[in-house]
Amino acid sequence: MTVNVTWEANDTNLGLAPIELRYSIDDFLTSELIASDLANTGTYSWTIPFISGTSAKVKVIVADIQGNIAQDISDAAFTVNSNPIFTVTPVEKSGERYIKAEWLGIGGGVEQYLISVDGNIREAITVSGNDLGVPYVRELKVLEARKYSVSVVARSMGVYAASPAVKSVLFTAPATVSSVTGVEGDGAAASDSAGARPAAPGRAQAEPPAPQPPAETPEDGETTGDENGIIRGEDQTEDEGVNWTPWIILFILIILVGAATGGYFYWFGGEEETTAATKAPAEEPKKVSEQPKSEVVRAQKKRPGGKRSKRW
Repeated sequence: MTVNVTWEANDTNLGLAPIELRYSIDDFLTSELIASDLANTGTYSWTIPFISGTSAKVKVIVADIQGNIAQDISDAAFTVNSNPIFTVTPVEKSGERYIKAEWLGIGGGVEQYLISVDGNIREAITVSGNDLGVPYVRELKVLEARKYSVSVVARSMGVYAASPAVKSVLFTAPATVSSVTGVEGDGAAASDSAGARPAAPGRAQAEPPAPQPPAETPEDGETTGDENGIIRGEDQTEDEGVNWTPWIILFILIILVGAATGGYFYWFGGEEETTAATKAPAEEPKKVSEQPKSEVVRAQKKRPGGKRSKRW
């Protein structure tokens, strides 16, 4: 910000350094030189530095040739603005990181704001007119998840505000999966020794299983090594689609039941003999008294029995 300081001095016996201009922000407990060796009456254009204070004043000091000093201080105090008060926050959008800086314009002739990250200027914002109270919001993209130092500096007439505030913003790295064990789904699994790769949050990935070598074809008469212990020969085949176990058990039960009831021997006695015996005409029994004993025995042997049903 630039102001014009105007004064008048009536003494004509001025010294070697007649007019001096100084300013102070603590009611001249301390002061800073603005200019010296000025004319008895005149005007000086002063660019106010960016210092903080609400009671800034300007003093005009006049010294004559005899060493007498006269001085005058400006009647009203004025405000000298410093750098803006700003805030910074970390923002993540669509997997990318941004530093969000916000502040209000300080006015007072500010022409530009410079935003720096880690001491490097990232953006310069040009101000038009009096921006007192105007909100500013800027987002600066960063790559790494770490701590950053941010500052916002005001500039006017090529002069930068002194001692800008520096604020920190921290981005934390997302958690990663160091190893995956026991992953289920699609037949995939990962082991600790396999060194599973880190995955995105909420999703685990596993290495596909290593390809297995083809099974060896057994030679003639060799055991295949399967769980049934089948020995395959050149002319032997296995019908793996039929389970014969229930039929074998049923056949054994038929034999056991038949043996227990006496029907086993009829099963194996022959179908033709039984049928023939059934179809033979029955002979009338003869009196025993009329036949010799030997003939009676023969007749008994030839007498067929009725057809007996098969027993299961």
